[in-house]
Amino acid sequence: MPKWSMPPVSLSKGVHCAIAVAITLGALAYLGLHIFEPALSHTWAYAHLDRHPGARLLSWAAVALFPLLAVWSSRLPWAERAVRPPLTSRTTILAVICVSVLFLTAGWFWPVKAISIDSPAFAIFVWKGQLEMARWQLTIFTMTSILRFAEWASPFPVPARDLVPWVNAFLSGASYVLMFECARQLGSKRFEVLILAALAGTAFGNLQLSLYYVDIYPVVQFAMVLFLWTSFRVLAQKMHPIWPVLIAMVGPFFYVGLVLLLP
Repeated sequence: MPKWSMPPVSLSKGVHCAIAVAITLGALAYLGLHIFEPALSHTWAYAHLDRHPGARLLSWAAVALFPLLAVWSSRLPWAERAVRPPLTSRTTILAVICVSVLFLTAGWFWPVKAISIDSPAFAIFVWKGQLEMARWQLTIFTMTSILRFAEWASPFPVPARDLVPWVNAFLSGASYVLMFECARQLGSKRFEVLILAALAGTAFGNLQLSLYYVDIYPVVQFAMVLFLWTSFRVLAQKMHPIWPVLIAMVGPFFYVGLVLLLP
């Protein structure tokens, strides 16, 4: 056993029940904020169901039907089969490309609409290469470098407002593949992996970041998922713990909100 590994921790039945109750109450509160959209100052980001007719009804249907669908599908023969070995490096790269192209295609026809000035402002920052905005300095530096290379290599103009969603689509493609790999680390059966991957992939806002999105948040999504993936591999004793620590240390320079990874 590696020197940095920790012995397994045994929790009592009462602790397990307390954790289950806390998770259940938290999930219900989270769903309530989305569905009922209370007029609270700290919940502005949870609203938006009223932007599309039928969205609230669809959310109610999803909350009611998905648990029933999960119970039904868990009893199918394939659900009990063991999880296959992790994806190889070649398969992972191919999966990232395929998922990214899927996001690009879907985003081309159904792009996410900007709801604030942040989206065009971010594209302008990338175009100008303005590094004065310290809260996302490394992201601007990286995307501006990609933009300058694209401008040099391409025979036609490459606007920043078009390059940013392309880069973001590939970041989201990588995020979704890593989400699936995280689910494989947590689940022992195919049904468990499928449910975990579906929950992560359809979590509020995740898919929105993948459809021709112009802003910083796909970078945040990728950093967080990469942090989780490396952390799960550390727990499985397949990776040294320095890697998630490095991600937590460097992440805030891509977006300052990633400082929340440090605790």
